[in-house]
Amino acid sequence: MLTLLATLWVCTATATVAAPDYDRDGVPDLEDDCPTDPGDAIGRGCPGVVAPTPEPPPPPARVAVQADRLDLKEPVFFQTGSARIDPRSFPLLDDAAAALLGLPPATRVAIEGHTDDRGRRAANVRLSLQRAQAVVTYLVKRGVPKARLSARGHGPDRPIAPNDTEAGRAQNRRVEVLIGP
Repeated sequence: MLTLLATLWVCTATATVAAPDYDRDGVPDLEDDCPTDPGDAIGRGCPGVVAPTPEPPPPPARVAVQADRLDLKEPVFFQTGSARIDPRSFPLLDDAAAALLGLPPATRVAIEGHTDDRGRRAANVRLSLQRAQAVVTYLVKRGVPKARLSARGHGPDRPIAPNDTEAGRAQNRRVEVLIGP
C-alpha cells in the first residue's frame, strides 16, 4: 500500500500545469511573440514566417562624373529673372558638391551659365554669369575650395536646342559643370 501511495504521489508531483497559451497555438505566452494571434513554434508564435521588408531601391543618381564634366541629370532651377537658386535644386547641388569633393584636389572646375535668347543679350550674359556665381557660392558653402572653381556666363551664345519652342528654350537655360581648364 505504501508503494502504491508513493507511486501516486510521484505521478501527481510530476504532473505539470500547462503554461498559459491565450491564442492556443501551442507556444506558451511567455515565449510567444504574438500571444493574441495563433502561429507556430518556427515563427515564435506568430502566424506565418514574417519576411523582412525589402529596402526600397535607391533613388537614381542626380550627378554622374564624366571625364570632362559633371552630368547633371536635372536642371538647376533659379527664381524667374534672378540668380537666386530655387530650393528644389539644393539636393542636386549637394550631390554635385559631393562629386567635386571626390575628385583630385588640384582639379579645376568651371561653372558655366547659359540662357535662352529671350530679352537683351547683355542682360542675359550678365544673368548667366550671376547664376554661375551663385552656384559657385553654393558649392563653396558645401566645402568645395573656391580656388578650384570659376564662373562663366555665356548668355544665349551657346544654345544646345532651337530657341523657337518653349522646350528648346528650357534646354538652353542651363548650368554646366566642366572639369578641367
